[in-house]
Amino acid sequence: LFPYTTLFRSAELLGALARARAGTGRLVVISGEAGVGKSRLLEAAADQARMSGMDVLAGRGLEFERDFPFGVALQLLEPPVAAAGPGRRAGLLAGAAAAAALFEGSEVTGLADGVDHSYAFVHGLRRLAGNLIAPPGGAQARPVLVAVDDAQWADVMSLRFLIRLAADLEALPAAVVVATRDGDHDANASLRRKLA
Repeated sequence: LFPYTTLFRSAELLGALARARAGTGRLVVISGEAGVGKSRLLEAAADQARMSGMDVLAGRGLEFERDFPFGVALQLLEPPVAAAGPGRRAGLLAGAAAAAALFEGSEVTGLADGVDHSYAFVHGLRRLAGNLIAPPGGAQARPVLVAVDDAQWADVMSLRFLIRLAADLEALPAAVVVATRDGDHDANASLRRKLA
């Protein structure tokens, strides 16, 4: 027997997956105290997504990596980029996605030295995510679950990427589900609140 809040969260997750399969994205944030089952709900959502034919991009905040930029974003996006053949990889990293210069084979031009390029990287990662979800050139979009666990330990740049991705979900067949622990009042708490 599940508590009412768990059943409600499960219904929200299933609804987000159904919307993604229908072509419209949705963000779900699961928050709560340590040990209440947030990770289990996220795992169940990933299992359900796979069973219904969706791709799953998964990442997890790690306490010892929270000071390293783009750690969670790389966990989400690096595996499908690495698995793509050279032609597909070039398409994924084309246009604005080229600014995601964190990946082998990406090229960034026109960036001045001594300038903060964090927005260009975040925007490039968002475009890369869009290219993975809805490939350019008229290829069939495939619904995707973007699952992030332990967001209380996610780095600043990955949280900014998730906020940017969430802002565009209406146009993407993607469910973004983020699990985070309540009560952490660190420097990144305001970004997690903004995401929610």
